[in-house]
Amino acid sequence: MIAALLMLSQLGKVPKILFVGNSHTYVNNVPEMVRQLLLSDRVARNANVKSVSVSLLENSGPEVDQAIRSDNWDVVVLQGALVSSSHKYRYAQTKAISFANLALSRKARVLLCTEWPRRGWDESEYQLGVYREIQAATKGSVIIPICEVWDASRAKLGGIDLWQADGNHANFKGSFLSACTIYRYLTEDLVAKPGWTPSGVLPSEASTFHECAVRSLKSQSVVK
Repeated sequence: MIAALLMLSQLGKVPKILFVGNSHTYVNNVPEMVRQLLLSDRVARNANVKSVSVSLLENSGPEVDQAIRSDNWDVVVLQGALVSSSHKYRYAQTKAISFANLALSRKARVLLCTEWPRRGWDESEYQLGVYREIQAATKGSVIIPICEVWDASRAKLGGIDLWQADGNHANFKGSFLSACTIYRYLTEDLVAKPGWTPSGVLPSEASTFHECAVRSLKSQSVVK
């Protein structure tokens, strides 16, 4: 299978990627990390990347709708679903579903980017459940299960600390793990080996992040 962004590169088109998310996306500038990974892989894929910051998708104003309509995006990445901190409740995801369907109607690929678990919490399955509800209400959106790659990478790296002191936001390594996972789902490329690893991330850690992201991608129906 030829990946979607690979096809765009071969056609000489610079893909346009819109990120919509909260501090899980903009802390450590995850979109720029993704762009650097695209630039450094075997295809050297340049990308036009734009970000819109929200607290939660459900609390956002007209800026998200306007951003989706502002260009012919090839990919729209949505993060920031409304979740219950206690896991006791399920909330309506009306705007998240609306944004996904709007982007799909404009011929963009839609990737639903989960958060990672908080330190000391076993909540990856809950997070996935929230995003599955959004996915079920759209036709063609794909979940990026960062929480699963996070858990798998920590298991392989002896419980590596990927959080900031607050136990919620990612430290630099955690953000890079997120970027590696998004990169794989963007490109659907199982074999590329991006040459860019940011300072502060060990090569063995980067290799594990990519390995776990590839394994996640293989397990999904995204790649046949």
